[in-house]
Amino acid sequence: MIKFIYILLSALFIFISGENTLIYKSSSDFLPFIFGNAKARKAKKRERLKKKRQRQKDRRRKIRAILKRRKEKQVKRKKAKEKKQNLRSDKKQRKPIKVKKNRHRAYSRTKKEFKSHTKNSNKSLKRLSITFKNKSKPKVYLPKVRKK
Repeated sequence: MIKFIYILLSALFIFISGENTLIYKSSSDFLPFIFGNAKARKAKKRERLKKKRQRQKDRRRKIRAILKRRKEKQVKRKKAKEKKQNLRSDKKQRKPIKVKKNRHRAYSRTKKEFKSHTKNSNKSLKRLSITFKNKSKPKVYLPKVRKK
């Protein structure tokens, strides 16, 4: 009841003295509900919309940048692939040696790779996609072959 009387008094005071009063500022929590402070509401709405648009713009900009980077990477990869293929076609193709099935290899290796593998050089191991879990005790992970 006291709050209601306070609201009425502050409303009366505002009508008499204008909007920029201490009472209006202190009772700004519930006054807009009575008078429907349209200007303030519209201004707030405008601000909200501005922020929303800015967020959308930023989001779109980020997405565009990501897509651009992806496209650049894709083009780079494509060029590298073409270059590699051109080099391959220029050189005379070496006939690959088929590795025995009991070696658990699903693919064949060239002579050079086969020799380097027997030497256990790290480069060839990398090329043959063999990974070690820890260096002290190497565990070789080989591609699995389906038994016929």
